[in-house]
Amino acid sequence: MLYHDYENNEITEAEADKRKADGKRFAQKGDRQKQFSPAEESLRDTEESEVPEISVAVAKTMKIANVKEKGYNRLFKTDWYYIRKLEKDIAIPDDIVTSREAIKTKMDKFESDINKLTTKQDVWDYEINSKQWE
Repeated sequence: MLYHDYENNEITEAEADKRKADGKRFAQKGDRQKQFSPAEESLRDTEESEVPEISVAVAKTMKIANVKEKGYNRLFKTDWYYIRKLEKDIAIPDDIVTSREAIKTKMDKFESDINKLTTKQDVWDYEINSKQWE
């Protein structure tokens, strides 16, 4: 029987037995479960109420990246207006320009709010709902 590790490398049954003895997780070939790296394992075993062992700076970076991703996804919907402007010199409607500026302003505000937080728990608990983007 074939197994694979968390990097999807095939491992032998003997290697799987050794990893099992070491307490590592792995999966049989074709199984969707995977072996977890030590870092993944520590996060996987974290209770929902617990904050993973990362620094405040890393927590802020992760939260800001999430905010930017959500903002860029909103901007993506209207990117075609700017491409059309470049390719065909067709004006961008004022409401599109205004809504994009509002999204960018909110992204900056959320980033500023996150940077003002002082504890990992505060960063972890900071959430932005859909209404805040409107």
